[in-house]
Amino acid sequence: TMNNLSGGSLNNSMTSNTDSQQYVKSITSTGEKAKRQEEDRKTRWPTEELRDDLVNKLKDHFKKNVSKDLFTKMFAADTKKNVEAVRILSKALIVEFQETVDILDMVLRWFFSKLWDNVNTQMMKESLDYFFSLSMSLEAAKYTLLDFEANVLIPCLVNRLGTGPSNLKISLHKIFPKLGGICAPQKIAGFLVDALRSRSHKTKIESILLVFFVQKIKILLE
Repeated sequence: TMNNLSGGSLNNSMTSNTDSQQYVKSITSTGEKAKRQEEDRKTRWPTEELRDDLVNKLKDHFKKNVSKDLFTKMFAADTKKNVEAVRILSKALIVEFQETVDILDMVLRWFFSKLWDNVNTQMMKESLDYFFSLSMSLEAAKYTLLDFEANVLIPCLVNRLGTGPSNLKISLHKIFPKLGGICAPQKIAGFLVDALRSRSHKTKIESILLVFFVQKIKILLE
């Protein structure tokens, strides 16, 4: 079953009937991850800004790799449609796990773009639930994030530190320890240390706490 951090929403969106005969695949094409990784070496996805040209390029990739219904919801201007897209991706994480892994770099970039300046509480909640479940699923599959995946996911989460209501902060803090199972703790700590330069006092406080927590995980793993 899908792990849910803050209760309710994903469970409500998940139906018990995921029979392969009734389930319509959301991820329609795979196999180009290595090509996208090479593209990233030439033009890295920036985490200090949101570039329209790279978002448009990401959109072109998704048009070739996911169903029309999912694509439309992902890139709709309506946040409610974006939330529906997260729920479809959450179901795909269970039913289309290998396909999800194959386009994971794209999925993480989409989340980054949608959470860049989005203060919608429901979108943030659904996204955090997804990240938690993703971390659990990847760890169970013994999958380690590739650099060009980790270099987007971790900043995406770090950027949310010091923002949002307390229940979402708790959810966010629960995700970081899980990342230690799919990514080198040193890499996580590095991004958190960078966040200490933030102008936000709240972000600095949360980053300090999480740096110590991640270092404890590193010690336990050694």
